[in-house]
Order: sequence, then structure tokens, then C-alpha cells
Amino acid sequence: MRILYVFAHPDDESFGPGLAMADQAAAGHEVYLLTLSSGEASKERAWLGLTRRELADVRRRELHAAGRELGLAGVRVMRFPDGRLRTYAGRARRVILSTLRAIRPQVAVGFPDDGINGHPDHVYAHRALRNAWLTWRAHQIHPVRLAYVQVPADAAPPGVQGMAAGEADVEHLASSEALLRCEQALLCHRSQAAVIEAYRPLEGLRGRVWFSLEGEPQDAPLTDLSAGL
Repeated sequence: MRILYVFAHPDDESFGPGLAMADQAAAGHEVYLLTLSSGEASKERAWLGLTRRELADVRRRELHAAGRELGLAGVRVMRFPDGRLRTYAGRARRVILSTLRAIRPQVAVGFPDDGINGHPDHVYAHRALRNAWLTWRAHQIHPVRLAYVQVPADAAPPGVQGMAAGEADVEHLASSEALLRCEQALLCHRSQAAVIEAYRPLEGLRGRVWFSLEGEPQDAPLTDLSAGL
């Protein structure tokens, strides 16, 4: 099975989704990642003493290294301006649609409509993915699925509501190997070490990755994002 993840910035994949991505890759699925910006607007740029272009190059290299740790089949990083995805949402949608047509995934995954934390780039990454997927789905003869990463309420950072137990359509519990791989993927993002240390994103998750499904409400949560396809 082919699974495509679409996020806004390098390291978005390692702040939790990587737990599922590593398990999926280990299970033999082809897991792909499309990241829409190079993350050059990070506040870490100041103390690193890098220009935006230099930080973009660093973060692209970090993301490819993280992708290798997670076992991904492919990583593509676009150059839409970090912090300005709203302005380029139409172009982002076209890139995502082209990627869907090229990879032909059975499952596409991205942010929910609130971007999890309300970050504008996350919100517009969601809209671009959903609009592209709806267009692409209309021409598919086999079942395809669109999923959104959710954060359990008890693991949500300040200001994020999170999802209550039992509300998720898919509740993935990562293997110990996936946890190790995701921890190593996080370490690849060295330019963001201070942010990662402050948030410690994997600790609160306790190996859990939750998803909601577009148009597929579940009476009981699935344990595998590919279940039923």
C-alpha cells in the first residue's frame, strides 16, 4: 500500500506522525512525505546566525535524514515561503494534486482543519491537501482514504484542545522500534533542538498516533490506518 503524508514544515513529520510512519514502512508499505516549505522562517535562525536561504538548505538536509530514519520511500521538499503558505495555497494544491497522480496513494494524510495548533501554514496545508484529494478522488475506481493527524487531549500542548479518548477514527499504538526510529528522526532536526527540547513532543503521546477520517466515521476506532482498504 502507498501512503502519502503532506505537511507544512520540516520536523512536522517527527512531532508524532513519524511513530505511525515508521511502523507503516516497517510493515512493507511505501510511505512518502511531501513538505511544502523549507522552514526557513524558524525563530532559531537568529541564534544559529544563518540567512533564510542557508537555514532552508540545512532544514532540507535534516528532513531527508529524518526520512531515512523513518524508512520512507520518498521525501520531497517544496520551496513555498515559510509563514506565507496562504498566499501560495492555490499553487500548493496543484503540487499536491500532481503528487497524488504520480504516487497514486491509497491513503493521504495531513493536518486537521485547525492545523492542530492553529498555525496558518498548517491550516492552509490542510485546505490544499483536502481540495486536491477531493479532485483526485473523483477519478478513482478503487477505495482511497484521507486522514488527519490528531493529538490526544491528555497530550495536547497549551492552547491546543486535542481529541478526547474514543473520538478518533484510528488509534495507532506504535511499536517500540517505531518509537526509537521517531526519536532518531527528531534528533536529525538539529537546527530545531531547542524547540524539540522545550516541547518534548513524543513524551506525552506515549506511542499513540490518532487520526480522523474524511467521510468515514467509525463506530469503534480502527487500529491501522490502512484497515478496510
